Amino acid sequence: MLKKVFKKLLFYRYLILKINWIHFWRFYDSKASNVILVWPSAPFNIKENFLGSVFENDFALVQALIKVNKKFRIIVGIKSDIVLKNNVIFFNISKLFQFLPGKNYTSALQNFQNNLIAQGNKIIPSASDTLFWENKIYMHKKFSELEISHPKTIVVDENNIAPDIPNLHFPILFKPAHSSGSTGIVKLNSIDEYKKVVASTTLKEYLLQEWIDMHKDLRLIFIGDELVLHYWRINNGNEWKPTSTGNGSSVDFDTLATDWMPFIFKEYKKLNLHSGAFDITWPNDDLTKQPMILEVSPSYMPNPSPSEAFKNKSYSAFKKQIFGKDVYYKKYIDLVFDLKLKLIKEYEKN
Repeated sequence: MLKKVFKKLLFYRYLILKINWIHFWRFYDSKASNVILVWPSAPFNIKENFLGSVFENDFALVQALIKVNKKFRIIVGIKSDIVLKNNVIFFNISKLFQFLPGKNYTSALQNFQNNLIAQGNKIIPSASDTLFWENKIYMHKKFSELEISHPKTIVVDENNIAPDIPNLHFPILFKPAHSSGSTGIVKLNSIDEYKKVVASTTLKEYLLQEWIDMHKDLRLIFIGDELVLHYWRINNGNEWKPTSTGNGSSVDFDTLATDWMPFIFKEYKKLNLHSGAFDITWPNDDLTKQPMILEVSPSYMPNPSPSEAFKNKSYSAFKKQIFGKDVYYKKYIDLVFDLKLKLIKEYEKN
């Protein structure tokens, strides 16, 4: 416990030092039309703000505006009915915009954005980008509409409450409509397992998806036309499981499916995103077959490449490191700041 607290203190110390505070006061203007929104519902959600991935992104956003020489002001403690007119509003996508308990957090964020747009504001990230955030029903409908390569998916919602069970070829995956990091994904091997999960779930929206036999997937992060980060997440076990690093996957930053990059880039451009993190796989891990896009998100936690000392060790060991020049938390913060600056510059083009 003490080790975790000490590590978090080191994390915040390094984060605070990333801001050029002299320039901060130079560019801070209480009347600026560039507005940074932080800490939704503050002082509530303090734990989520400080221990989640929002806090470092807020700092990165501030430093990015300083880097592009923009005057800005900060509003703390946002409410759902905030009144702001004719500004350029910057914020970080998060679940903290779920102002009302029980409300779908992705639709809550969309409603919040729409309220700001209706007041004549430009919002960054754009509403069209955030529609893809942890919103798998919208995502897969767009994949189908744009003929993007992806696993066969059945959407179950108020418009389709009784999918045709005989047409389901097991195994399949049960996926919540709104989740991240493989949360809630269940592999179903039979109709009986399917009925049991459906009978026990409280979800009103979910997906049933073709199961792809795979032990690795490729994470690609694009900003504009640039591939800014790539790595394979590899399940080293014999049994299938989601490849999220939270499930213990190893990470390979050195190799890339180079031959498929023109095809993947073309699929990415169909979505008209300013930025997107793609999870891509190949059936049976066979790179001679056409790749499938599993998911895309405009908001992501990037994994930095490990230092040389951890090249041949597990990625989890790298993440636990506290001392040293290239410790995980420093490389992670550096990467978040670098990508945020690239993203702001990409929005500047439009």
